[in-house]
Amino acid sequence: MERIIDRVARLTGTDRVELRRRMLLRRGQLPYVMHGGGRVDSGSHTECFERALELAEPALARARSAHADDPDVRVDVGYANYIEPTSPSYFLTTGHWAGGDAATVRVDPDGSVRIAAGLSAFGQGAETAAAQLAADALGVSPDNVTVVLGDTERSPYGLGSWGSRGAMMLTGSVLMASQRLMDKARAIAAHMLEAAEADMVVTDGAFGVAGSSRPTVSWAEVATAAWVRTVDLPDGMEAGLEMSGHFQPANLQHERDGAGRVNSAAGWSNGTHIGIVSVRISTGEVAIEDFIVVHDCGTIINPAIVEGQVHGGVAQGIAGAMYEHFQYDSETASPRFASFMDYLVPTCAEIPHMEVDHIETPAPEHPLGVKGCGEGGTVGPPAVVAGAVSDALSEWDIDVTACPVTPVAVRDALRAKGAFGDAAVTSP
Repeated sequence: MERIIDRVARLTGTDRVELRRRMLLRRGQLPYVMHGGGRVDSGSHTECFERALELAEPALARARSAHADDPDVRVDVGYANYIEPTSPSYFLTTGHWAGGDAATVRVDPDGSVRIAAGLSAFGQGAETAAAQLAADALGVSPDNVTVVLGDTERSPYGLGSWGSRGAMMLTGSVLMASQRLMDKARAIAAHMLEAAEADMVVTDGAFGVAGSSRPTVSWAEVATAAWVRTVDLPDGMEAGLEMSGHFQPANLQHERDGAGRVNSAAGWSNGTHIGIVSVRISTGEVAIEDFIVVHDCGTIINPAIVEGQVHGGVAQGIAGAMYEHFQYDSETASPRFASFMDYLVPTCAEIPHMEVDHIETPAPEHPLGVKGCGEGGTVGPPAVVAGAVSDALSEWDIDVTACPVTPVAVRDALRAKGAFGDAAVTSP
């Protein structure tokens, strides 16, 4: 899509940036229903682009200044605006599962909190987010919270982690279970303190009466009453202090309407990637001088986790844009790469400096305004690199349409255009 936009800009003599400005959603257009039925309920599409342009301007000036005296190097910039559907329906894929997920929150007699959820954790910080959410909802320290994820023996039924759904589903189900548990705990504490339930507040892990110096009861005392000293419970209350929540996003649809449209994602994150790239003509070497990301995934629960997801995603996207290459023998279809000696995976030395900024536009139909962010980093780099290299080589009318953009590919494209004075042929 981004390459088509650049091509249209070149053919019509329109500025690439201005053409993109015309196409971006503005806040007054939201919620916006796409032709396929996707409902973009919120976002900062224009704001992200303008902020990224602002951050990219000095970076582009630095890169051009650094290579100003080298006639063999061209420096230019590539753009990618994206919208990322998050927490999608699974029914459209499987015809069986829908899209919700569950969590259970329990407080034991010693006052410790245990969360169990069906989501899986594989480095995206789900355990930290779950502990942070429950701790905040229950007024306890995150250090007092144990999280169990993806264990089918100890967790409620869930659909796992995929489709950038972890943040929305985990927050929704953990908050639902925590609020239900808090309601019961507040009733127990009020009974123990002989006070009105509405007057109960939690401070430093203990229940007390708002604005009063009356005695307090700790979470451990409340949980002991719930599990052990059940004689201390209000009349008719069921023993135990464990609650579950099964979160189903309000606006997620699982079946198409009569026109074939469906809002198949519960949230829509957005962002802008801009990369400043240098190309050495003689060797075809491509280097990313600077990379800017402005990202909107709604309310940010844990900034460090989101920052890490964006950095890791961009690194993965750069890998696909410039290094990783699936090559097969044309006769036997056998892979030509047998190890990392043949298949390039970038290290930290190949990943450029990144400047990441965030705009928070809460999702209006989610309890915390959260959207997903798992794939936002990977979306932009291939389009950014291809666009930047194409523009850097525009004097030869080169249009990069495939990844990875390797030195060999760049040299072949230049040779085909006669950049080296050779015949217009490509390498075998």
